[in-house]
Amino acid sequence: MKLRIILIGVLLNLVACSAQLTQKGFIAQDDILTSYTVEKWQEWQRVYSAFELKPISIIVNDNTGANPEKSSAETIVIKGVFLDHPSSKEVIYFLQGNGMSVENSMASVMGSLGKLNKDIVIFDRRGTGASNGEATIANLITDATQQFDYIEQKLLPEKIIIHGFSLGSFIAGQVVKVKTPSALVLQGSATNVDEWIDARMPWYSKLFISIDVEPVFQQVDNKRVLAESYKNPLLIIAGEDDQQAPVELSRRLFDVSQSASKQLMVVENASHSNMLEKTEEISLYRKFLASL
Repeated sequence: MKLRIILIGVLLNLVACSAQLTQKGFIAQDDILTSYTVEKWQEWQRVYSAFELKPISIIVNDNTGANPEKSSAETIVIKGVFLDHPSSKEVIYFLQGNGMSVENSMASVMGSLGKLNKDIVIFDRRGTGASNGEATIANLITDATQQFDYIEQKLLPEKIIIHGFSLGSFIAGQVVKVKTPSALVLQGSATNVDEWIDARMPWYSKLFISIDVEPVFQQVDNKRVLAESYKNPLLIIAGEDDQQAPVELSRRLFDVSQSASKQLMVVENASHSNMLEKTEEISLYRKFLASL
């Protein structure tokens, strides 16, 4: 028996391997910039005829060390779209998921959020769509914080609702540590990187694979934010069949939240990308906004 245990241990050591989770490998970047063409803009305006579409942009200096080989004075232009609804003074500030751009969000996500009849602001992240630069966790947080300031100071809304989807939910969690929105919406979110990895890895794979996580990922922890920092209204949206951000992680976020007004919406039969496609979910979202 002892010999068998020893042999199994040797075999495990022989086949065990490690993988790395790094910012450069995880955060999707586009190879080339994609400008908002006149034709594309006209198409969006036709689709979202209830809104007046306006181009918006923010200029920031790249001083976060994304690439030390580049000049720290590199000018970064973050571009986006303001969907201005004539009957709304409230802005939903949508922070996109990994690999998403304004162009593909306008064709999908905005179709759902547009039904809420609120103003919507969406930006291309650094290195995606029409925005230049190289994304890191640090500069995405810095950029999102400046975008919040832009919305607050330039658009002058009565309320700002931060809606973070997937990767965007982690950026949103960091923004609410220093800014005070009227509400926070976390869609397809996770608690923190350790619990996310643990929830996604089958038990048997943990015998053979270890994940080496770049330390910066440990600093963005939505579970800690909701337990210690954020107290305003909270809506958590989760897909029952979400494989990328398992629903159990959203339930943990809800449980630790210190918000006096909080709701958890678990969408039946929904995956990571189709949580807000049905009238029922939009209606629940609308009721949440009306309660603010």
